Amino acid sequence: MKRPCYRGVLFDFNGTLFYDSEKHKQAWQIFLGERLGVEITEQEVRQNCLGQSNYEILPRYFGQDLTPEALTRLAFEKEALYRTLCKRDDRTFHLVKGAQAYFEHLRDLGIPFTIATGSAIDNVQFYFDEFEIGRWFSLDKIVLDDGTLPGKPDPAVYLRAADKLGLSATVCLVFEDSRSGVQAARNANVYAVVQLLEKPGDPLYEGTALTVRDFTDIVAFDEL
Repeated sequence: MKRPCYRGVLFDFNGTLFYDSEKHKQAWQIFLGERLGVEITEQEVRQNCLGQSNYEILPRYFGQDLTPEALTRLAFEKEALYRTLCKRDDRTFHLVKGAQAYFEHLRDLGIPFTIATGSAIDNVQFYFDEFEIGRWFSLDKIVLDDGTLPGKPDPAVYLRAADKLGLSATVCLVFEDSRSGVQAARNANVYAVVQLLEKPGDPLYEGTALTVRDFTDIVAFDEL
């Protein structure tokens, strides 16, 4: 078995390991509509919400003077709505095709891997419970949105994730789907970035080594 040149793998989660972008779009549209009486377009959600943390998104709509308590409450409400929408759709409520086989492949090779996500702990625990990802991931190795790090495209999330694996980001392969996520990975000077495309017509971002629809082409990943 040929050993890849990369020594670690860092996965974004939302829109990468789990195709949930539509659920986040719907949740933001419903949530902002109910709370503020505003209608936001899909394009606005993509530009202003996807790939960023609630700590950055919510003040844009509710004001920069939000108290930490109000921010936490609003974030909880929005994410609870998102989780409800996810569970209602059996058709999409699963990991992206090939992800589990790729995890096993990495484990067989002894290549460490973890998740670097803009999701908060409630959502991450939701994924652990519903997708049973504890078979492959340790919660203490995952970098999530706890309010201590700047959101993507700042490289901090990927730098910390690599550090949790005991590696430099420069030897880590990253899987991403969003513009801000790809930029964050490139800003961290990672080994290479693979972009996941949920559907035909999704925008392609500069700085990626490969674009794929799922995780089935393991050989292509190993040849990067």
